[in-house]
Amino acid sequence: MHAIYRNVVFDNVSRPASPEDIASLEVALGASLPRDVVEFLSVVNGADCAFSMDVTLADGSSRNVALQEWYGVEGPTTFEHALDFVRETFQVPREVLPIANSNAQHFFFVDLTEQGGGRVVAFVQGQPGWTGRNTAPEFVTVANSLMELLDELSLDDDTVEMLQEELGNDEEEDQRIERILDVGRPGWRAP
Repeated sequence: MHAIYRNVVFDNVSRPASPEDIASLEVALGASLPRDVVEFLSVVNGADCAFSMDVTLADGSSRNVALQEWYGVEGPTTFEHALDFVRETFQVPREVLPIANSNAQHFFFVDLTEQGGGRVVAFVQGQPGWTGRNTAPEFVTVANSLMELLDELSLDDDTVEMLQEELGNDEEEDQRIERILDVGRPGWRAP
């Protein structure tokens, strides 16, 4: 099953989060979820995604980071599993909701603390020195809300090229790829 939410295509979407799911998640977080997060989870409650965003780092450089796996109440990576992992790994406050990750290297969180006010923060992994990119991992605010984050997502050129190369192998997979490209890169079919 797929969903298109704010011009982002999500694949392998789990069932919508129920009011009981939301209430349980809020108890685990010790905080109320913003309305935009609740609305999102009522449509996209765990999914895969090909979209990414440019994240500006503390040194002013930019890194394109894919948000490939979105957490949900059920599915391959649940909020419960993600909460345990991020609390242990990053020592984030209880009121921080992990929302997505990129190949388990970069993580995105909705900060529900009083100071955070629903902003989205990314943990961006450092790179080896020879890459000339940031070598130290860092937390960076990437959006003021989940909706603002979703509005920033796009298909980068490398992903578009990779998806186009995969066309022609399987009819069902071709339909999935075409849907992603139609939404993320309107006009891609033009010569």
